[in-house]
Amino acid sequence: MKKGWVQFQVDERYANGNSLRYVPKQYEKVKYQDSTKYLMRKKQRFAWDIHGDKKQRLEALSKYHGSIRKDLLYIYGDARLWYIKKDIDTNQHILKRNSITLIFAVFHWLSELVRYNPEKFESLMKTNQNWLIHEFVDNSLYQYIDEISCEITENDIMTSGYRK
Repeated sequence: MKKGWVQFQVDERYANGNSLRYVPKQYEKVKYQDSTKYLMRKKQRFAWDIHGDKKQRLEALSKYHGSIRKDLLYIYGDARLWYIKKDIDTNQHILKRNSITLIFAVFHWLSELVRYNPEKFESLMKTNQNWLIHEFVDNSLYQYIDEISCEITENDIMTSGYRK
């Protein structure tokens, strides 16, 4: 039986031991003799035979897709980019949540902070780390809209152009 799997190229800036040591253990380096690119794939495969039952193929693909969605996350921008979530055994504080949920939660927290504790918000904005809040607000809104649109419509929607 034929098998399918996800495979991706790691940008050369991140194809080093420091970045790759946190890649989830379910992924492995692809070894092609003629390739100068750093490729990785998920070890787990799924059955895919184009001559088989279409419903069974789509169910297998959907199940497989659900397993990789927890690891691979879309980055909003002017190019189609993804990142793989770190898997650090010793860090139990990393939230295993979808980015849509996290963005919504942070925006909710910021809105409550501005409304109910403006003094605290103002003090945060006077720190050296205020650029993080600016960066988050500037970029995450478009990320959220892009991702939630894809979820609702079940289509790959990429906004036209990256706004600065």
